[in-house]
Amino acid sequence: MRISEQKTLHLSNLIYNLLKKHNALSINDDVAVRGAIKQIIIKEDALDSHIDEFVRKKIASYRRKIIEGTAEWDVLYRKFFNEEMDKKTID
Repeated sequence: MRISEQKTLHLSNLIYNLLKKHNALSINDDVAVRGAIKQIIIKEDALDSHIDEFVRKKIASYRRKIIEGTAEWDVLYRKFFNEEMDKKTID
């Protein structure tokens, strides 16, 4: 699921404010920090979307039709999504 530009900005501001509140920032360049947070959110969103597409294709490739929304489909989706996410975080 793609996150809108407005939601990305909102999330980056929330994260920035939380880090600032807990004195977790040692950089004084607010614009650079907010930009870096925004880029991380965009990158993670793109990764999630890519994995989502891959997993959906993988489930659809089964010889036996597995209907989206069923418990079986949900279990397979979570299993494959987590496996792919683990592979991507290792890289």
